[in-house]
Amino acid sequence: MQNLYRKEKFMSEQTEQYFDAHAHLQMMPDYRAALEKARQAGVSHIICNATHEGDWKTVLQIARENEGVYAALGVHPHYMDTLTQGWEGRLEKLLAENPNVMVGEIGMDKMKPDLDLQEAVFSTQLTIAHTYGRPAIVHCVRCWDRLLHTYKTQRGKMPPKVLSHSHHGNADLIPELAENYNMYFSYSSIFVPDNHPKVQACLKATPLDRLLIESDCPDLAPEPASVVDLVQKMSVISGHKEALLKKVLFENAKAFVRNG
Repeated sequence: MQNLYRKEKFMSEQTEQYFDAHAHLQMMPDYRAALEKARQAGVSHIICNATHEGDWKTVLQIARENEGVYAALGVHPHYMDTLTQGWEGRLEKLLAENPNVMVGEIGMDKMKPDLDLQEAVFSTQLTIAHTYGRPAIVHCVRCWDRLLHTYKTQRGKMPPKVLSHSHHGNADLIPELAENYNMYFSYSSIFVPDNHPKVQACLKATPLDRLLIESDCPDLAPEPASVVDLVQKMSVISGHKEALLKKVLFENAKAFVRNG
């Protein structure tokens, strides 16, 4: 099978570029129009995350056909009811055929049922990411204690890099997570409202070299182009100059998606 994940040259000298670290293009009514608008706004790179086996092929196809789009395949905790026998092997086969495809979106969510099943599926996917040396993109809602327990039990079988998407955990844990699990932290629009001081505290506590920005479209923003405005708002909250953030956020996302 053709490699569906395109290697390309990054043009870091183009400081106007933005990298949307988390999106679901396959869920958009017209992702091609959204991609064109993103390009015009300066959003040149996007990680497109699958949520269940039924959209893996679509995500791969979008990445194949659109330069700068990176595929991540996995089973989201909201989709435990879609699991069918042999899903693990099918995921491994696609990763083996496409050496740079990531694992995502995976994780745990206390707002959904079957936490024991969620944990088992999450652990399996972490192990698969470790086996194939792929970064993993993780969703966590009100499940940090259990998620951290899973990480600890996965010692020696963790992915080489982990992205905590739309991060909103405990700010005090960020240094430990970054050091012990090579974790990056991506922030969506939930950091913007003034009534979310916990998320803003996380943003401020995140080391500059582990910071990413995301749209999480179409769930938390209408389209990838939304990250341009979010970078401006992140600058105000974090205290970092916008020009610096543009460069750093792009370079950090570039470092995350690259092998090695």
